[in-house]
Amino acid sequence: MTWRSWLAFGALGVVWGLPYFFIKLALADISPVGIAWGRIALGAAILLPIAWKRGALRSLAGHKGRSLHMPSRSSSDRSRSSRSGRAGSAHRSRESSLRLCH
Repeated sequence: MTWRSWLAFGALGVVWGLPYFFIKLALADISPVGIAWGRIALGAAILLPIAWKRGALRSLAGHKGRSLHMPSRSSSDRSRSSRSGRAGSAHRSRESSLRLCH
């Protein structure tokens, strides 16, 4: 490998590993939930203006007033899943997926 390839490899290692180093430092003072929320907020603060400028958010205009909710399970579903053990848990996980509703 050339020296340029080694330099790029080293830079990639630093860029890839630096966030983990900072997370380790931050965990001493901030809760894991606080760190996760901060990373999400920072990512949104950086990416939302870019998406806005490129027009990628225009398709969301038709979704105003809609909300996400979990479907309720009937009593027959609960009794069937409690009798079937592990198969019931797989059945429940399929049925409890989020749906987009008006």
